[in-house]
Amino acid sequence: MFSQNINLTGQITDSQSGEPLIGANVIIDGNGVNTGAATDYNGDYRIEIPAGSYKIKISYIGYSDFT
Repeated sequence: MFSQNINLTGQITDSQSGEPLIGANVIIDGNGVNTGAATDYNGDYRIEIPAGSYKIKISYIGYSDFT
């Protein structure tokens, strides 16, 4: 069986100021995958995962978690 991986990329910013959230945690859960990444100094992240459906949880100190 052939499984194709995808690169999930994005940028996490403050919704009011637009400033990047450095070190925000991006957690991927679903289809037997449990992995994640932290955002870089631009608020960007990149995670390679198998194609499928997932829940994405974003957390950062001082902010409410977002799923």
